[in-house]
Order: sequence, then structure tokens, then C-alpha cells
Amino acid sequence: MRRRMEQMGTGPSSENDRMLKEREKRKERVDRRKQRLADERAKLKAAGPVGGIKLGRSTLFFALGTLALIVLVIVIFIIIRHPF
Repeated sequence: MRRRMEQMGTGPSSENDRMLKEREKRKERVDRRKQRLADERAKLKAAGPVGGIKLGRSTLFFALGTLALIVLVIVIFIIIRHPF
């Protein structure tokens, strides 16, 4: 009877085997997921900017022009408000 149950996969030893197999499958899934996440992180890290922030010519001129305009407005305001 015990042999018959083991052949059918319903015996007590088959439960242990089944648990071990399920545990192995779960471990393999977790390992594959960790590896996939590590690959994604490496890919994102490689795709990121290498040299930091780079400004183009037009962006640089716009930033300098805006800064000059703000300084000019402050200087004009000081000149107008200064009592003689």
C-alpha cells in the first residue's frame, strides 16, 4: 500500500519531495529576479550621463542674458532710488 501511494505521489515522502522541489523552484525564481534587477541597474547606470551637465551654446547665452538682465534691473533700481 505504501509503495502504491508513493507511485501515485500521495505518500508522506512525496510530500517532502514536493516541498523541496517547490522550495527549489521558488529559490530559482528569486535568483532569476535578482539577476534581472541587477542587469537592469547596470544597464541604467551605463545609459546615464557620463560627463555631468553639459550646456549647449544657446542655453549658455540664454542663462548669461537672463543674469545680465537681472543685474541691469537691480542697478537701475538702485540708481533711481538713490537720493542726491
